[in-house]
Amino acid sequence: MPSHIQRGADVAVDIARKHVRVAYRDHDGKMVDVVNGELTWEVHKEESLWSLVPGEHVHVSLICALLYFVQQQQQPKTTFYGHYTVQPALASTSS
Repeated sequence: MPSHIQRGADVAVDIARKHVRVAYRDHDGKMVDVVNGELTWEVHKEESLWSLVPGEHVHVSLICALLYFVQQQQQPKTTFYGHYTVQPALASTSS
């Protein structure tokens, strides 16, 4: 995120069942997409969340969608169709 992004109102995060969009407001007030892509797996949007670290980044948590992969002890090959590559971290399943 650009350093001028300091408030949640300057960010748009849309999480849908198979789509995620993250955008920020530029100096002209226009929304600029950072990520706008179809997911390769489904998420539970009501249980997903995001937070802004002002001037640094937006953290998007799609933890519920990863539950299947954790239970199967697998990691998804990719998160988004196309050119986006995000490697989610898996929680340890050992006790």
